[in-house]
Amino acid sequence: MAAVKERFPHSIPYGWYFVAYSDELLPGDVKPLEYFDRDLVLFRTERGTPGLLDAYCPHLGAHLGYGGVVEGESVRCPFHAWAFNNEGYVTDIPYAKNIPAKVDGKPCMHNYPVVEKNQVIWAWYHPQGIAPMFDVMEHDEIGNPDWVELKRFQWDINTNVQEIAENGVDIAHFKYVHSMEAVPEGSTVYDEHIRQSTAEGQRDVAMPDGTTRKVQTRVHTVQNGAGQKFTRISGLTDTLLMVLA
Repeated sequence: MAAVKERFPHSIPYGWYFVAYSDELLPGDVKPLEYFDRDLVLFRTERGTPGLLDAYCPHLGAHLGYGGVVEGESVRCPFHAWAFNNEGYVTDIPYAKNIPAKVDGKPCMHNYPVVEKNQVIWAWYHPQGIAPMFDVMEHDEIGNPDWVELKRFQWDINTNVQEIAENGVDIAHFKYVHSMEAVPEGSTVYDEHIRQSTAEGQRDVAMPDGTTRKVQTRVHTVQNGAGQKFTRISGLTDTLLMVLA
């Protein structure tokens, strides 16, 4: 049997990444996750604040995602009930009179900055642990009564986020994959971490009465770092598509 070769040796770029939909994490919920090639624990405090930490308790290594519980604004380890807030600080050790000096007032679990926008929980990743260098973009259409509710679709694919960005500037595939009449006119502009790409062309659309109509279509994509990408498709209707890596 031939050895399986690694297709995507690229490292993970820094940026904001989807880790959950907001309605999937209720106050008091604790969930194990695997993101950024690491084991993590995601939780929501009783006040509703989400937190994301490395999964393993620094005390004796228990995974907080399995059996951990939220109390107030902290999550407790299932092994010895040490409590940690969403910044990775020890907030309580129930059987100790004092928090040990080596961890008192110091973060002892790596935390990931999280924000909630667009009905999504986003986590910031940087391989050197550097603080967020830009913000998540917010979409006014989401939750707007003039727009229909979001529909969610999920695919598991063996790829790297770099390939998603490369596909976005591949103008030729619009004809052969998305059935445009010809390779569209397109342009791409980069401004630091933001990419904007536009493709315009015609496609034949089957109408309800059985006729076919040529429709001028415009696809405009904005990529905010590697992890946030959204596309507006204009033609017969306006469609907003979020690509959540």
